[in-house]
Amino acid sequence: MSRESQPFKYQAPDGLTLEGVRLGGAPGGEGAAAPPLVFTPGNGFPVQIYQEVLQPLPGTVWAFNPPGMGGSQAPSSFAGWNAMGEELRAFVEERLEPPVLVGGHSMGAKLSLWLAAQAPHLVAGLLMLDPIVLTQPGRPPMVPPQIDGRTIIDVTRTRREQWPSRDEAMKTLRASRGYRNWSPGAFAAFGEHGLLEDGRGGVRLACPAWLEATIYETVPREELYEWAGQVRCPAVVLRGATSQESVREFVEELAGTMPISTVMAVKGSHAFPMEFPRETGKALAAALRILRGETRAN
Repeated sequence: MSRESQPFKYQAPDGLTLEGVRLGGAPGGEGAAAPPLVFTPGNGFPVQIYQEVLQPLPGTVWAFNPPGMGGSQAPSSFAGWNAMGEELRAFVEERLEPPVLVGGHSMGAKLSLWLAAQAPHLVAGLLMLDPIVLTQPGRPPMVPPQIDGRTIIDVTRTRREQWPSRDEAMKTLRASRGYRNWSPGAFAAFGEHGLLEDGRGGVRLACPAWLEATIYETVPREELYEWAGQVRCPAVVLRGATSQESVREFVEELAGTMPISTVMAVKGSHAFPMEFPRETGKALAAALRILRGETRAN
């Protein structure tokens, strides 16, 4: 089902121009009276790659790009996770009518958790897709998954950022491990919104490698459990059945610190929304019914 899709821009309090896509919201449609969903992407990804997943969902979805993602202006330096959270908070307060549902994938899941903890009056429900959870309170974190013996921070910091043409960029990226199993629609959306013209006939990554690497380097770990303990709304967590970034027992412990929570496994790895968008969309629709009080968790 294809619905209305409208790009939008937002001027953040720090002066950065942020971009996103508003999906659905037709008057009188299914879920029209329900709280909208504000969805944020994984680190380095444009939120537009999730449109295959988000388009069929009932109600209005505000797909929101943090700084440096999907056409949103990149900062000159990284001000920290709290700053990203404050930008999301300001968007909800200034542009929407809270309380709303907040959700996201990976980085976006943690930003959503932050907002639900810091501003519970703004959030009616929390949706987290494969938040990176590699530790428990009081114990050292697990070693993050590595790529050919290198940490994701090192791989990201040294990744290629420019290509002489969009076609060459797409061929190179498609052949790489990170994008190999993506659906055609998600990968095409990355090519359109994750690559920007460089002014010399070529393209560059929309999200600078230094920014993506710094976000990984400063990712909150034990703070997640502190935030989860402050959540007062229903929460649903979806994790990839074969994800190495979202350890099952840690995710279940994190969810258990929230008052009302449900954990569901979805086919695929950490990148399951891009690998299996149809299955992910069905799981998200079920999650939204739980968060909106339309059904009980099974």
